[in-house]
Amino acid sequence: MRIFVLLAALLACPALADPGGLAPVSQRAVTLSQAVDLARQKTGGQVLSAISEGEDYRIKLITPSGEVIVVLVDSRTGTIR
Repeated sequence: MRIFVLLAALLACPALADPGGLAPVSQRAVTLSQAVDLARQKTGGQVLSAISEGEDYRIKLITPSGEVIVVLVDSRTGTIR
């Protein structure tokens, strides 16, 4: 009976199931790999690192001129900032 009540509470209140409040990965329209490709195409640079950071991907690149830059790619839309 207690398990049923706990399960019902989790289903009724998604915030309890996800205490971090982060959007599920399934809501992302753009994968990290796709974000890397977008950043590479936009800048012409080589990727140094790429991580997921909240709802964005943070991608560090080195441009053909040797400048190190960081771009943010929105994981829902693919928009580069």
